Amino acid sequence: MTDAQRALHDLVDKQQIREVALRLLSGAMHHVGNHRVELFGDVAISEAYSTNTHWDTRIATRM
Repeated sequence: MTDAQRALHDLVDKQQIREVALRLLSGAMHHVGNHRVELFGDVAISEAYSTNTHWDTRIATRM
């Protein structure tokens, strides 16, 4: 397996893990702020900050 194939395989595994984990959560909230874009002719570089909150009410009800 080449490095590129290994990286793609790892990415697919991580995506599958994310999808399963998100299905197990009761909710999620995402705030994106401070979005910055720099233009250099036909090229753009962007940067954004986010705050993400995930919760599972099933855990709180068991306590």
